[in-house]
Amino acid sequence: MAMANADVATEVYQFGGVANVEAISIQIMQKPHDGIPFRLWKASHALCRWLSQGQDASALAVVKGRRVLELGAGCGLVGICCARLGAEVTLTDLGYVIPFTRSNVKLNSLPDTSVRELAWGEDVRQQFPRGSFDVIIGSDIIYYAHLHRPLLVALLQLVGEGTEVVISHAHRYGQQNETWRSHMDAYFTIEHLHVDDQQERVPIILGGLPSDIPDEEAEAPVTIFMLRPRVPLVTDADIDRLLEPGDRDELINEFLDARAYRSARSRDAMCALPEDDSCDI
Repeated sequence: MAMANADVATEVYQFGGVANVEAISIQIMQKPHDGIPFRLWKASHALCRWLSQGQDASALAVVKGRRVLELGAGCGLVGICCARLGAEVTLTDLGYVIPFTRSNVKLNSLPDTSVRELAWGEDVRQQFPRGSFDVIIGSDIIYYAHLHRPLLVALLQLVGEGTEVVISHAHRYGQQNETWRSHMDAYFTIEHLHVDDQQERVPIILGGLPSDIPDEEAEAPVTIFMLRPRVPLVTDADIDRLLEPGDRDELINEFLDARAYRSARSRDAMCALPEDDSCDI
């Protein structure tokens, strides 16, 4: 049951309750007139559903009992879901969003769940030492192409060798938006974990009355990806360079070239590289 006025809606969302996963209820307040971070999007629902369905034991194991960081938390649905599933969770977003995220965490009585500011593309190594989290999670965080590089810079500062990154992405209007791979491929392996093509309408508030998201959003399939950092990890010196905007593309290309070179050398039985590295790989 939703409670709403002209600007604010509070809705209860249900997950779990199947297989060996206990049913959980999450209250989420939305303020859709305030902008994108203040309303729910389909990819967050799909990710919570996948984590809590219990049909895939490995899905729940991704977060249960682990240290989880959510990027771009917004309303906080995914991070709150992870906390309810037994994770130690830190939710992050930009400073102007944090009070709203914190309100939803408080609404769900999660005093041990942390909410902190984290701006992509900035140096966050002092606040978030590398490897502090087992899992980094985010929903609809690769939708805008101009945020791919800042996201990469954030991830490279946060991940340790064993860190897993789980991203859910809704393919709207037939858009695949695969350009994010051109930034991530040099540093991460990318695995498709699950495709959720369930059509659903996520309730929001428009003009003070409950409404639904547009048909294009309701029909958009959601893909859940797992990213794992390639080793060796980038050095602090590399991260310093990535934090300088003019050098980001150059450094990404250098890593792509280096990965290709090492791949070619590992299969020298098929292709022996000459000294000028001109072998076609």
